[in-house]
Amino acid sequence: VLMGRAQGDTGSNRIALFLIDFELAQRYPGGSKVEGNIGSAEWSSIRSADVVERIPEDDLEALGWVLLNGLVGSLPWFDWLGAAYRDWESKWTRAQAVKQVQRGKLRVLEESSAAAGWRRSVGMPEE
Repeated sequence: VLMGRAQGDTGSNRIALFLIDFELAQRYPGGSKVEGNIGSAEWSSIRSADVVERIPEDDLEALGWVLLNGLVGSLPWFDWLGAAYRDWESKWTRAQAVKQVQRGKLRVLEESSAAAGWRRSVGMPEE
């Protein structure tokens, strides 16, 4: 359970509880590849938008997105996903939304690294 700002309450001090689940937990190494649209796109790693075997670094990145959400509130892709969830049964809609979220997360990393004066953000690990 994590605590954070209640969504939609801009300027409010209301606290909301967020549950973390492990429905995709599996043995590593040797896990199976998981489609990008499986799991919580809001907080999943950038790599997980592709059909790949999830690795421990994905979990650490996902935790980072959860912590950032708790720190700053709503993240840019929450609105995009809200619209996509209305038609989430469509594989095409899910695939497009997950890729849009992936691009949004990359943009956040690039812009924050530029704002901090870094030359570039840390690259993703090679498989």
